[in-house]
Amino acid sequence: MRFLSEDCVLKGIPNKSASRIFRTIEEQITRTRTGAPLVVEPPLEDPLEILKVRLARGEISREEYQSLKKELEEL
Repeated sequence: MRFLSEDCVLKGIPNKSASRIFRTIEEQITRTRTGAPLVVEPPLEDPLEILKVRLARGEISREEYQSLKKELEEL
């Protein structure tokens, strides 16, 4: 059994979220088909998103955030 369809577009959903949704659907289809336990790899995290979270948690100051953000943008 194969899952075939046209390309799907989720309007109004950011690409990152849409990718996660599609990946979850594909994994569940595979899991259902094979009966095998699902092994999920952790998603690659965007360094800028990590910085934003650290700033929100108070782990780094706004000055540290700006400095680290600038370094990332130069890479």
